[in-house]
Amino acid sequence: MKKIILLILLVATVFSARSQWSNNPSVNNLVSNKPGGDFEPVSVSDGANGSIIISNDYINRNLYAQRITSTGAIAWGSTSNPTPVCISAGEAFVAWSDYRSDDMIAEIYVQKISSTGVALWTANGVRVTNNVNLDDMHPLICLDGQGGVIVTWYGDDAVAKTIQNYAQRFNSAGAAQWVANGMLVTNSAGFRASTSILSDGANGAFIFFLDTRNDPNGSDYDYLETNDLTNTDIYGQRLNGSGTRLWGNGGTAIITAPGNQNVDLDWDAIPDGSGNAILVFNDGRNDDGTTFNYDIFAQKVNNNGVPQWTANGVAVCTAAENQFVNDLKPDGAGGVIVSIAYQDIERCYAQRITGTGTSAWTLNGVPVSPVGQIVYG
Repeated sequence: MKKIILLILLVATVFSARSQWSNNPSVNNLVSNKPGGDFEPVSVSDGANGSIIISNDYINRNLYAQRITSTGAIAWGSTSNPTPVCISAGEAFVAWSDYRSDDMIAEIYVQKISSTGVALWTANGVRVTNNVNLDDMHPLICLDGQGGVIVTWYGDDAVAKTIQNYAQRFNSAGAAQWVANGMLVTNSAGFRASTSILSDGANGAFIFFLDTRNDPNGSDYDYLETNDLTNTDIYGQRLNGSGTRLWGNGGTAIITAPGNQNVDLDWDAIPDGSGNAILVFNDGRNDDGTTFNYDIFAQKVNNNGVPQWTANGVAVCTAAENQFVNDLKPDGAGGVIVSIAYQDIERCYAQRITGTGTSAWTLNGVPVSPVGQIVYG
């Protein structure tokens, strides 16, 4: 049975341990080596300069969690036996798409893990969605500031022929706080997918998403079955703690440059430390349809949904051929450090964008890995 398509996690506790980080790039620190393999890993800070990492094993398609401390120590179980999150046919919250009820229709589940690696909510996860027509995908979560989380995802409805994004809030005990199957994030024409979520610091969340309303075929569900769209944009919405839309029913435009933004859903958002969000995204505005020239841009958005930098974002990397967002972290001064994957030369670069939206390092980034090695995450 299929188990997971995509998962996301965030952390709300701190820990401590002793060990030693390896500084040998050919060795590094082993996190997990389960017999079934480790795939699709995601990680965030544990709040104490370490990380919690969740991955699935390829053979059984189950989810496992491991914490590596600030000193490089494995804190949960062992590398070959990490903490199981879902194995059915600081604390961490995990959300995932799951086909346990239907091999064709995924539903969203969420789980809370204790600081010792114990699942605290319903065994094998709390069910977020239960809609026989919606194939619910790509769940993302953020803390709600009161011990719970807000989850966002998109649902593909082949009967109604629409793709929309939704959100649900859970309290610290794992009880849903909003309407069954979640709040509709925006009700505008076209399709959308929730692709980034960030706490707004007031028990609500910023949600940023791919949006097709400005594409000439952006409302044609059947067209998507065999054709690619040519003008997808990025829009945003803010939901308060009660699930009310604060940036209008249709959300607000963040990036509406020509071509496709948010290519392959490769992007993310982080806080700038002053109540704003910084988005970093793949962008096809410079691609002519034959050269495969996708670049990376960034934009800062305030809590009213107003972009703060150059209209349609500032360039992070516009080198020839394809670059993709690999990872991003706050720079501690209102800006962002972006890890860039150069697909054509298989090499990882990095760039820092300051809090005012200017590049601080070498044009198109500085190399951080040898040629032929792309370091993910």
